[in-house]
Amino acid sequence: MSDAQVRDLIGRYVRGDAAAKAAVLEKLSGNPSDVMDSQADVRRLTRLILGEARKAGPRPSPIPMDETSGLPASIQKELAKFSKPMVATFQTPGGEMRVIMSDVSRKNHIAGGSPLLVLLHSGFGTPGGKLNQQEWVFVQRRAGVFTCVGMNVLPRCMNDMGRPIWNDDKEYRAVSAVLDELSRCYDVNCDRVYLIGDGSGAWGAWHLGVIEGDRFAVVVDIAGTCPLKSADQFANFRNVDVGVFVGKEDNTVVVTSTDVPELTVYLSEQLADMEKPVKVIWNGKPAAEVQPVMRLSVMLRTLTEHYDEGMFYTFKAELKSG
Repeated sequence: MSDAQVRDLIGRYVRGDAAAKAAVLEKLSGNPSDVMDSQADVRRLTRLILGEARKAGPRPSPIPMDETSGLPASIQKELAKFSKPMVATFQTPGGEMRVIMSDVSRKNHIAGGSPLLVLLHSGFGTPGGKLNQQEWVFVQRRAGVFTCVGMNVLPRCMNDMGRPIWNDDKEYRAVSAVLDELSRCYDVNCDRVYLIGDGSGAWGAWHLGVIEGDRFAVVVDIAGTCPLKSADQFANFRNVDVGVFVGKEDNTVVVTSTDVPELTVYLSEQLADMEKPVKVIWNGKPAAEVQPVMRLSVMLRTLTEHYDEGMFYTFKAELKSG
């Protein structure tokens, strides 16, 4: 296929529904254009996929808003010292989330993508609670001191369960969806996403950092405590009976599992030398030796799950036990 045809397929995949995506993957299956010959191809197509994604839907449009209505006059006077926050609304699986965004023009833009700081505010209360509202707006002054980043975002806690905030699945899914949308719409450097929790917001930072640790370069606790007291509270390890070690030096993947009849191995240049055969040791026995072939179809599927330039795969192998 020509470059124009490949671009068209990528656009159809990014903009399409499940059936359209399946049709694109089927079109690429067995096609020479599905094979990427070098890491230069991977980088070029990564930018192409993200470029198409940014055109696929509306960008969030943060606008100056007065978010201080209903707060005590003394608080409003204090907040008046700062400019009105730029607020954008995101639709997420957990519901509508409002986010304060600063430096969206990326005046601090660094070549290769804009670093992103995500700050979870402190305070308690329900979505309509004054303390929740106050802390959300007030803490933007703290975000402003982080001049090393290109964009600051402050999600508003959505918790309607009472106290404390930032500790339920709805909020984690909403923040994750906001990060996906920001990565899709802006030139975010996905290797430089910093998560900070302030006070009780540290609870959310700890939980979200554990669940999606690969998304963050740093997780910071400001004046908070870690709520995770035992290993079984680390949600991304809970009930996962799989241990994986990938060694780039000997290109070996070691997998330990229980009662798993099938296995899918995903690889990228960060995990293995893609120019050499990869050995798979499954429960102590050699399971396969494969020569990785970098495929656009694999990258399309995994890159568009989170739009994270630092966390996607270009090769997969399907294995069965026995």
